[in-house]
Amino acid sequence: MTVLSNNRSLKTARIAGFSLLELMLAISMFLVIGGAAFMLFRQAVPIYSQQQNLASVDIGVQNAVSQLQQDLVNAGTGYYSGANIPSWPVGVTIVNQSDTASCVTGSPWTYSAGCFDTLNIITSDPNTPPEHPQTVNTNTSTSLLLSTPGLTAAQLTALAADYKSGDELLVVNASGLLMTTIRLTAAGSVSSGNVKLQFSSTNSDGTNAAANDPLAISTHSTLADNGAAVFGVSYTTTDWILRLQPITYQVNVANPANPVLQRVQSGTTNVLAQQIIGFRIGATLWNDTHDTDAQPYNYQASTFGTGYDFTIVRSVRVSIIGRTTPGTSGVYNYQNSFDGGPYQVLGAAVVVNPRNLSMADN
Repeated sequence: MTVLSNNRSLKTARIAGFSLLELMLAISMFLVIGGAAFMLFRQAVPIYSQQQNLASVDIGVQNAVSQLQQDLVNAGTGYYSGANIPSWPVGVTIVNQSDTASCVTGSPWTYSAGCFDTLNIITSDPNTPPEHPQTVNTNTSTSLLLSTPGLTAAQLTALAADYKSGDELLVVNASGLLMTTIRLTAAGSVSSGNVKLQFSSTNSDGTNAAANDPLAISTHSTLADNGAAVFGVSYTTTDWILRLQPITYQVNVANPANPVLQRVQSGTTNVLAQQIIGFRIGATLWNDTHDTDAQPYNYQASTFGTGYDFTIVRSVRVSIIGRTTPGTSGVYNYQNSFDGGPYQVLGAAVVVNPRNLSMADN
């Protein structure tokens, strides 16, 4: 009885287990199915990464457009309560690159500075009040005194501290018909009870060399308003001096493989978007023969009016193109239709009518 019982127990145990053959078959099936799943996952990873990269480009470009639009709509601001300052003569200046310039190098797909325009949005510093100069000729002088009667010594010191070396100032006569710019060569100082500003003298017609005018306001000697001169050199105590606080949008190509769009103001540089391969600025102009129905925006600032005339700018169009990180040859062979590079591209454009520029068309 006992032996039969043990045999029956052993037989039952053998029936409940797995044979070696069954175990090997199960493992083989698992390896085949797992391998297939891994291969599918491996194929999906690059597609997922590409989509994530493109989404990142989209976010960067859209954020840059939003920031630029906010700044651009306020171009030319400079109102101060209690100060009778004439309408701003300038809201934006545009530096266009040549349409024919070859600026991209295929494989490794790098870009140079000649590929990108520059946009300067001209505003005044809201923390520095407008001041009147004592009589000065900017072409024969390298310093001027501000007309600040009644200020205490402490107030003069505080006012002088507002002006920093390298600042660009807009000088406008009382009628708003003549202006020039000066660039400070030293910080403001107090001299004999006045605030003294030192600057690089202008040309005899009130224009400036590019080194003295990085904002490209007074570098164009042909600029004229209905035949009348725009720039001048003689200013008195009824005229105005305004400290500018411009916003510059430009593409930095310190790393040609990763051009970055920057916003620069008051010495602070913010990176808005990376891998930017297109940044172009166009303008619609008042009564300009270069504007056509087919091409309403002018992308060559040198042809504005009689030379570069920012006073006839009526609307600004900004185009930005970004790309995903270039793919490795042999792994990602996609080629886009913009420049033929192995990456995806995404663009955005915005048209802005700066509300502080003249819409009168006269």
